[in-house]
Amino acid sequence: MIRDLLWGCVVCGAPESLRMVDRIEICEKCGAKYRRSLGAQIAVAVEGKGIETRSAAEWSRHLPPVTPVGSAECLLRAAESDMPVSAYGKYLGRVERFGNFHFGELVLTESALSFHAREGGGSFDWPLGELTAIQPSSTALQIKARGRPVVAIKFVNSSPRLWEMRLQMALRQYYKDRHIMEFQPRISFR
Repeated sequence: MIRDLLWGCVVCGAPESLRMVDRIEICEKCGAKYRRSLGAQIAVAVEGKGIETRSAAEWSRHLPPVTPVGSAECLLRAAESDMPVSAYGKYLGRVERFGNFHFGELVLTESALSFHAREGGGSFDWPLGELTAIQPSSTALQIKARGRPVVAIKFVNSSPRLWEMRLQMALRQYYKDRHIMEFQPRISFR
């Protein structure tokens, strides 16, 4: 989905406003229409103004600013176990096996990350100081907290890229006296 790359409308600046309608993503505020184009480019059509086509990197310069707090509806599942991965008879490591998805709301404040499931279990409240890794994929975000299983998060109407940047910004502010060198495979400091 385009909103996995562009977390807001590049035309009107509305954050988290792209919604899928009949295989086209549309800004719910201004009506700009987004679709994939040739060569992995993104075409944006604005009524009365025509169509402009650019790469995601070029469009990203026009995105609304990222804030270190926010909330989003999401589907979250936690790792329940792990299993070995091998290739050609050689052990490569381990990979998580995830349980069922839980629908709920992810909330980031200046001091904590929390998830509140709408039904059933799966809720948590993690102080930012307990987060040990943030790892994005093309459609999800994996987060690890000290002593907790890895969780994989798919966003309903938001972007894993936005949430990766949001969490990194929140952690840099939380650890303002320390320099974070990397966020994956583990948060490490200089």
